Amino acid sequence: MTILLLLFAALFSYLALDAWRLSSSSKDAPYEIEAKIRGESLLGIPLSEQQRRKNWNRRYGLGEPSHIVLVWTVLTIGCLAAAGFSALA
Repeated sequence: MTILLLLFAALFSYLALDAWRLSSSSKDAPYEIEAKIRGESLLGIPLSEQQRRKNWNRRYGLGEPSHIVLVWTVLTIGCLAAAGFSALA
């Protein structure tokens, strides 16, 4: 059981590192690319509204890369803690 938990921790730590690497480059991406990925149309939307939407998505958006990093990091720490406790038992 301990080995399995350590394998999961290694997988989650790799995913956290990968998400962290991708999150640093996505901060500079224009909102136009994010909207295109989501299937939104930007016709008639002023730049100020696009910036407001980008800021809102950065702060509250589901799937924000920094939030994903946090999720993978918490899972890594949880697996390491569980592996430590199972090794002591």
